[in-house]
Amino acid sequence: MSPLQFLFTSTFAAQSDKTSLRLQMQACNASSTEQLAFNAGHASMTQGWGGTLAQLEVWLARTPTKTA
Repeated sequence: MSPLQFLFTSTFAAQSDKTSLRLQMQACNASSTEQLAFNAGHASMTQGWGGTLAQLEVWLARTPTKTA
């Protein structure tokens, strides 16, 4: 059984001419069983987010930037 609540934190930071993104997710109000299930899914979550962000990177590279 997976936890029903999560705390998801996104942190953006300037790095030269780029922006880095750090994603953190933790289970909230989880029982020990739910926490174990969350921990066991870490590799899968990492792979899923990695794939999603790779697709976003491709999309952003093809999208023209608008300047004000």
